[in-house]
Amino acid sequence: PLHQHPPCPNLTGTYKLVKNINYQDFLECQGVGWALRKAADSANTTHVLTHTTSAGGGGADDTLRLDIKGLISSTVDYGFYQPPITTKIKDKTFTDVVSYLPSSEGVRITKSNDADGYDIIVERRLDGDELTMRQEVVFRDGRRKGKEATQIFKRVA
Repeated sequence: PLHQHPPCPNLTGTYKLVKNINYQDFLECQGVGWALRKAADSANTTHVLTHTTSAGGGGADDTLRLDIKGLISSTVDYGFYQPPITTKIKDKTFTDVVSYLPSSEGVRITKSNDADGYDIIVERRLDGDELTMRQEVVFRDGRRKGKEATQIFKRVA
């Protein structure tokens, strides 16, 4: 196929957050207020992923549904090798693109916030029943250093 990519592990499953690393700093550099940062850091969060792949995986028909249940809940349907889509988190608008990691061990969602001049790069990697989500804020003007956070999820279904 035109967009053939080495197979990525199928990420389909229900994952419960078990650990946040540097999450409040990650939120603070995006302008999230103290009360919401504290609440988000201790929220009972579940991610339900539905990852569909074409025969052999890595094809143009691959999709990822991300259903987040927590302090802020959302459902987003992504198509690999598709044009960007618009998403919102509270009052912020992002343009999102999903792709496979070059190493084929997971997926990357790049969320671009043009109004505030930064991108969030979110990488999800699956190792057995542990889903690691690494997030980084990158400011385009280089004047402010972004922050990284890691969230560890355990598969519960």
